[in-house]
Amino acid sequence: MKPTTQLLGAVSAVALVAMTSAPAMAEGIEAGTIVTNTVNVDYQVGGVDQTQITATDQFAVDRRIDVVVDFVGTTGGDSAAAPFEVAPGQTAVALQYDVTNLSNTAVDFDLNAAILNDVGPNATIIQVFEDTNSDNALDGGETVDYMANMAADETRRVVVLVSVDAGAQDTEGFEVHLNANAHEAGSMSAGGTGDEIVESSADSSDPLTVDTALVDDDSGFELDDDRDGSDTDRSFVEVSAANVSVVKSSVVVSDPVNGTTNPKAIPGAVIRYCIAVTNAGSGADAENIVINDALPGEVDFNTGTIERNVTASVGSGGATCTAGTGAGATDSTSDTDGGGYDSGTNTVAGTIDDVVAGDTTGFTFTVTIAPPQDGVTTASVTATRDTDAPN
Repeated sequence: MKPTTQLLGAVSAVALVAMTSAPAMAEGIEAGTIVTNTVNVDYQVGGVDQTQITATDQFAVDRRIDVVVDFVGTTGGDSAAAPFEVAPGQTAVALQYDVTNLSNTAVDFDLNAAILNDVGPNATIIQVFEDTNSDNALDGGETVDYMANMAADETRRVVVLVSVDAGAQDTEGFEVHLNANAHEAGSMSAGGTGDEIVESSADSSDPLTVDTALVDDDSGFELDDDRDGSDTDRSFVEVSAANVSVVKSSVVVSDPVNGTTNPKAIPGAVIRYCIAVTNAGSGADAENIVINDALPGEVDFNTGTIERNVTASVGSGGATCTAGTGAGATDSTSDTDGGGYDSGTNTVAGTIDDVVAGDTTGFTFTVTIAPPQDGVTTASVTATRDTDAPN
């Protein structure tokens, strides 16, 4: 305080005090702002007005360091009851967080992510970066592991990229925690270097010195403590997997001797193959299902017999397909209709629609067991044997 005084000559003098006040200080007033307060004192001596005296006080607004991290995924992840769903083997899963600088000064933030409470999927953090164009991908010019010169009250988007092991099972899960820790503005660089902001040990005796107060709350997570200049939020991630199995069975449709009555798998018989794809459990749908079946040399494919998306089931006796119940498909090397046959590789190929959890879908076609070679009959074989037999 810098007072200016004059002698008050009479105790009967009347002193009138007027003060010019600084406006109320909100938490957002910029650190280092000089607040000036001047008092004016009017008085009289013997009823005569005297020269007004004044006194002025100045102090600097100290730094208030605070930060909030919020997970902002729009497709789940806010709670264990509504997790962010991923598939086994999925890479570059983008988990989005907003970091808001509630400090009254510009701050750099060191970004650190960790996978905690990992139950089974063996997830790995690929990258943490500031996503300046909100495309969930690390582009040129975007900073990695830190944010520089973040203004007071500014919010920026951070993305944590995570990969999930291909062997992850349905309902396995983990948490991804992101921590933003305050560092001196302009001090950060990739790799976590920079001057971390710490609280002033005591108020400076000089009122124009800018002290620092850390005012953040403890988020309750492992990467964060109360009043440590950082904040943490977490996302919940759960594996949604399809439990897919396939069973292939065959049934004799007809034979050259018995027709369709109690037919046998003899040369010339028609065999119907049933390929049943099952998605067990209650996880994800099985998508983009492509079937490739290389036929053995003992059978010939019957043109135009492919049927897909047929009603199918799997029991103790194998797979059963109900022909005529699905989307028909004829053999075609172009596979434009969902099914085709390649004579060069003797392969039947085709697609079936997505199989939802708990359902089974079939793909069926017929083949013919190769008949005996032309000119070779049972009678000729018997005659040859009789001729060669000893007398």
